[in-house]
Amino acid sequence: MSMIFQDCGGTLNPIRKIGSQYIEYICTHTKISKDEAWKKAVDMLIKMRLPDGENIMKSYPHQLSGGMRQRVGIAMAMTFNPELLLADEPTSALDVTTQAQIVRQMMELRDEYQTGIIIVTHNLGVAAYMADQLIVMQNGVIVNGGTRDEVMDHPTNEYTKRLLAAVPEMGGERFVS
Repeated sequence: MSMIFQDCGGTLNPIRKIGSQYIEYICTHTKISKDEAWKKAVDMLIKMRLPDGENIMKSYPHQLSGGMRQRVGIAMAMTFNPELLLADEPTSALDVTTQAQIVRQMMELRDEYQTGIIIVTHNLGVAAYMADQLIVMQNGVIVNGGTRDEVMDHPTNEYTKRLLAAVPEMGGERFVS
């Protein structure tokens, strides 16, 4: 099991380069050399479509954009091919374009590594796109649950109905199904 945090930038040490943190992470969990860990990390960064994995490894977190830091966090989380990935608001601090890219990459990684994903999000668009099953909670209590289509098309709870009604429309089309 692995986890992607809401703001990966906040989980990275600001005074250490990405490479030193990533190598430490890999070497803590496996018995490989630092050179092998470096190569493994660069490979994962490239799989996350970061433009230059070597350069990212030599960068400090503040030298990367929010989307790049999030991709570093996802790469680290996927390094050991977890069976289950817990993603806590993985797109909340990102612009809409970067959100879409991150979500697509998470879905590709899910398919490539056969990883189950539990995503915690307030973004119904992300939930509708990523999920097979949805659970809607209000004040820590499950108020609606079922397949994506059941919850999105036929919500049984007033809170879920209000959440769905709050999603903006463009040209009469709602972007949650």
